[in-house]
Amino acid sequence: MAHKILNTNEQIDPVAYEFIESISENYDKEILKKAYEFAKSAHENQYRKSGDLYITHPIEVAKLAYKFGLDTDSICAAFLHDVIEDTQTTYLDIENSFNKDIAQIVEGLTKLEQSGLNIKTDIEKNITELRRMLLSASRDIRILVIKLCDRVHNMRTLHSRSESSQKRISKETLYVYAPIAQKIGIYTLKWELEDLAFKYLHPKDFKIIKKKLKLKRETREKIAQKAVTEVKTFLENYNIKNIVVLGRPKSMYSIYRKISKKKIQFEDIYDLYAVRVITQNIEQCYHIQALLQEYFKTYLNREKDYIKSPKFNGYQSIHLTIFSNAISSPIEVQIRDLEMHKLAEYGVAAHWKYKNVKKDTLFDRKISWLRELLQWEQENSETYNLMQVLKFDLFDSEIFAFTPKYDIIALPQGATILDFAYYIHTEVGNTAIRGKLNGNMVNLDRILSNGDVVEIITNPNSKVSEKFLQITKTTKAKTSIRQSLGLKLQNRKLIQKKSPFSQRIKLIEGLDSYSKITNPKCCSFEIKDDIIGVETKKAEISIHNSNCENAKLTLHRKFKLIWSPEIVSTFAVQIYFSKNSGVLIDVLNVLKEQGLTPLKMRNSFNKDGSVYTELRLQKHPKEKITLEKLRNIKGVTGIRKLE
Repeated sequence: MAHKILNTNEQIDPVAYEFIESISENYDKEILKKAYEFAKSAHENQYRKSGDLYITHPIEVAKLAYKFGLDTDSICAAFLHDVIEDTQTTYLDIENSFNKDIAQIVEGLTKLEQSGLNIKTDIEKNITELRRMLLSASRDIRILVIKLCDRVHNMRTLHSRSESSQKRISKETLYVYAPIAQKIGIYTLKWELEDLAFKYLHPKDFKIIKKKLKLKRETREKIAQKAVTEVKTFLENYNIKNIVVLGRPKSMYSIYRKISKKKIQFEDIYDLYAVRVITQNIEQCYHIQALLQEYFKTYLNREKDYIKSPKFNGYQSIHLTIFSNAISSPIEVQIRDLEMHKLAEYGVAAHWKYKNVKKDTLFDRKISWLRELLQWEQENSETYNLMQVLKFDLFDSEIFAFTPKYDIIALPQGATILDFAYYIHTEVGNTAIRGKLNGNMVNLDRILSNGDVVEIITNPNSKVSEKFLQITKTTKAKTSIRQSLGLKLQNRKLIQKKSPFSQRIKLIEGLDSYSKITNPKCCSFEIKDDIIGVETKKAEISIHNSNCENAKLTLHRKFKLIWSPEIVSTFAVQIYFSKNSGVLIDVLNVLKEQGLTPLKMRNSFNKDGSVYTELRLQKHPKEKITLEKLRNIKGVTGIRKLE
């Protein structure tokens, strides 16, 4: 359908007023009409590249702002968001005509627009606009949400721009705006921004995936609806009431990323569709999960529980993949309660849209990363590259831990106790000697998990070590350590003294020189686990798991151990069967009879729904007999040996 040019007020006014009249009675419609008329007058005789009158753009941004639940002042600011930048209107004009709150939002949006952005292919860029965006967002998050709405409409109308502009704007969108939409939890904006940017940045891949999908989005949505009906009917048969079941096809960019990241073919993608189950409470979430696992074929290696371990932006859901008989395809099922759904759909906008959402600590957590990041940037402006941290600390996965007073500290996945210490303050990191993790003493290199409570133990006489660089992951910590050590960067490579210590590595089979070898009760390990040896003064050796805290604390000589190749000689076997029920128990019984214990065991489903389990077994004289016994188990349809 061709785009209809709207170039007269007679065409535009009905659109604007119909929108204003349609919104909730909780909004001040008179001030909204005033804001629209003010913006229309200010933008008089201004046109967009498409040929539309410019005022059509603020109207669409205002519609999006309302969709995501922003308040009356925010929607007024959406109408007015370009008047300071593109017309003779001033901040005082807006403040005098409306109020200070609206004027400050518009001013914040104007600063973002004036700063500009220049992203190169390698994402190295001028960070001014991004820095100002974060500054504005840390003062009033509504500025950032409106900016995202502004970007969505600009991307929807990008076809009217030149090819070079399309590429530049799409890079900004993909590398800055979409990740920030994800960071604050507005996933519907994130998905649309990604798909629109994908279309212009990778047009060939976009067309290929579009062709592979074959069906229009409307048709794909109908297919998703079949899966919705199947899941909903199943749950209703189990008397699960007061739930909402929704469905959607996966976005094109998410499909592209999966193909690129996992190096797989389009045909190998398991879940092109997603079903969302919205429940009344958390208990119902887990009840539904259990029912789906019992009835449907499930892909065990694809289950994730973000209720117990939420994402940093507050997202919570249970994810599992099941095989839908209705559409003969795997689908991803997301299970969450109503409050989780509100926050997942609207992110920080739920702060205004839903008054019953817990907002204080959660809302602060969602935006605290902005303020903290900027504070660090200001303290280290001479040696610090904000984009380097954003590429790691913003764009990568993250966890959040707590101080003993339960203040939330956001850190990237893989961060250590020492990263936590430097996040608190440089001096805390410099003098850190140990940490308390959930009440237990641990070393500084311990990796943190979501929800950990951390206390840093310091000693004023302790000094910074070059070893700190090896056990920290965040740019902030590494930069502070380098500054404290007086190390400098040259050609982006760290210049530092070589450690005088070399790591001793021995084979377990060579430990017979010791008078006694013990396996202490403080830890345990299995074949192929990382282990270390602790040498005593009596020429004895005790073997510990490398994560053993007692071994780490010992003052005696330690060295890494590696397993003898003969000990870990193994093979894998894939066992295919028609039904899951009972077969795995029979498999384990056969292995037990033959004196074998699986070193690794993984259950999987093929895309067509067939089942198999893969075992990793130690090589054994009864290998052929064992395989034959496994092959004869009732229900086993085939066996495949792998080295």
